[in-house]
Amino acid sequence: MSVRFAYPLRPLVAILAVTMTFVALACGGEEEAAAPAATSAPVATSAPAPATTAPLPQATEAPAAADTSDAAAEPAATAAPAAAATEAPVAAVVADYRDDWINFLKQHKGYKAEWGEPTYGGIIKTADPRPASRFQSTLGYSAFSRWQFAAHNSLLFMDPWGTIRDAPVCDLCESYEISADGLKYTFKLRENVQFHSEGWAKDQGAPGFGTELACEDIKASIEWFANPPPETRASYIKFGNTIMGHLDEATCPDGMSGKTVVLNFSKYRNATIYWLAAGFAVWDKEYREWMDAEYPGVQSTANPEGYMINMGTGPQIPLSADSQTVMKVRKNPNYFIPGAPFADGFDTFAIQDYNTKFAALVTGKIHQAGHGSSGITKAQVKQVQDSYADIIELQIVRYNHISGVRMNNLIPPFDKWEVRWAVQIALDRMDWDDFMTVGDVKMSNPAYYLHIDSGWGKPASEFMKTKGWNPETKDADIAEANALLDGVFGAGVRPKTDQYVIQLLSRREISVWAIDFFKKYLNWEFDVKYVDTYGNIATDCLYTIRAEANPNPNKQVYASDPSDAFWGVHSEWTTSEKCLHTGWKGDGEASADELAKVNGWVEDLDTNLDQAKRLELARKIEAYLVEERSTAAILGVMNVAWPNRWELKGNRYYNLGTYSQQRLHDRLWLNEG
Repeated sequence: MSVRFAYPLRPLVAILAVTMTFVALACGGEEEAAAPAATSAPVATSAPAPATTAPLPQATEAPAAADTSDAAAEPAATAAPAAAATEAPVAAVVADYRDDWINFLKQHKGYKAEWGEPTYGGIIKTADPRPASRFQSTLGYSAFSRWQFAAHNSLLFMDPWGTIRDAPVCDLCESYEISADGLKYTFKLRENVQFHSEGWAKDQGAPGFGTELACEDIKASIEWFANPPPETRASYIKFGNTIMGHLDEATCPDGMSGKTVVLNFSKYRNATIYWLAAGFAVWDKEYREWMDAEYPGVQSTANPEGYMINMGTGPQIPLSADSQTVMKVRKNPNYFIPGAPFADGFDTFAIQDYNTKFAALVTGKIHQAGHGSSGITKAQVKQVQDSYADIIELQIVRYNHISGVRMNNLIPPFDKWEVRWAVQIALDRMDWDDFMTVGDVKMSNPAYYLHIDSGWGKPASEFMKTKGWNPETKDADIAEANALLDGVFGAGVRPKTDQYVIQLLSRREISVWAIDFFKKYLNWEFDVKYVDTYGNIATDCLYTIRAEANPNPNKQVYASDPSDAFWGVHSEWTTSEKCLHTGWKGDGEASADELAKVNGWVEDLDTNLDQAKRLELARKIEAYLVEERSTAAILGVMNVAWPNRWELKGNRYYNLGTYSQQRLHDRLWLNEG
């Protein structure tokens, strides 16, 4: 038995597998399960359908950034009942987007009435906080990351007006079906989808312009992604191998020009469907071959050709590229969704100075000022609240970045677990929370290790009672931390080690707070060194301690599923530096046996069909990373301010997802009347 999904919002036949098991809520005080051994992918006989891995609650409004309730962090305790093939009830008034794009959006659960009627025309102007260093995207739609993905579509996508826990929906597919063993994904492609008819490479004789999307294009694109050529950036090659290395091949049962694609996998992995929905670029097969032959590895550079060479089925076509100033895309007149996109194009400016960027937003030179971890500052959030609320809409998003302190287990003094643990239990998370609060806006939310919107980690009601997090025992925790440090270094002795501070504000704030905290409560001062970027200081593990805010040391970027997080702590899968994944409850580097133990847990989590078991495993791994590996002392989830002027409509983001995953290119419009 298989599971079939279709996205046209008309009456459709839904064929559901027998028993789709969702994760049940964990009860407090449960005993920790024994460490399971790594297992191979289960053979599908009566296995529950893996198509929508838990937790997937009903689609709801994305919670406000200040919400740290268990509801924002716990999987729903439900089980989907078995169902025979039936006609899915769809309200008659719901528009099919291929017939009526505007009414489809207006009836969407995420549509805001105050946006009014969508309008056409205009150039939407956004700001990026740094010049481009390369144009190769891993996954993600790059909604306002220089718009390089606006030239493309993907097989599936996560609805940007929904939540990170919603089920993926079709982009270039009409429907998809997953076999009961999770080894075969069959996609029916949309009809009448054309690749761009114009573009930078057309004058150079590049093939593929104006051709119709076919199976061979999906096959070529996903097989390229799973195993990129050697000219590609090394970390991207390993990333593709890690998350899609289980792809055996893509086949075309109706022929290469047909509309059926089958992805055949060597094993079932829980996060596969979400990785497919995170956005991998679909290229014309012949064009991709021409591109790799004529411009090998060009997208691993910041050369203009790396941007201009993007050619796909997407709503925008690259117009010009200067990585130091402005990148431009313009409307695809042959986009396969009639009535989309609304905007005539997008211009993205590289504005590194926060004050200059904010001034551009206030004066209407740009429409949107958010990007990644560098939106607007806390002080500017306050300015918007006090003075500019009538012209600027604050968009506070719980980003996928986790703020904290990274400690290098390969270099003294943090090669000793006792020193790392002392820092872990001493840090005052509530003081950090206060430091990151401006007016009634919280720019951080407490977290234990996993992102709180994942739903798989220890809930706030539990972790806020643990050592290091419980505000009621903070004085005792600090006293214990000092005793541990005295035991290692001698009474009152603290080594003056390096602490690197970079200029990026989102990291500098952590450094400023941490330097003050260490001095005040641990009598520990550092030799502070200011650098423009961590660079090889981080990648070559040259630091002793540093502030950081990113998805590391786990890798949760694209999905709520814990497999998207914990592949990054697997010593053989990760693309992270060695000092992030070799810590243990001992001195120096963990043994091969210790690493194999953790790797086994991660592999079991990755493939196990028992979602309740996966919840146990996720929390077991999380506890290990906090209490034993202890190379990252987590302060909280980074909340970012991605504001826009009120005349920019259709702009909304879900929590946890990266900036690149918000697929908004064909939904944004300007109403400047």
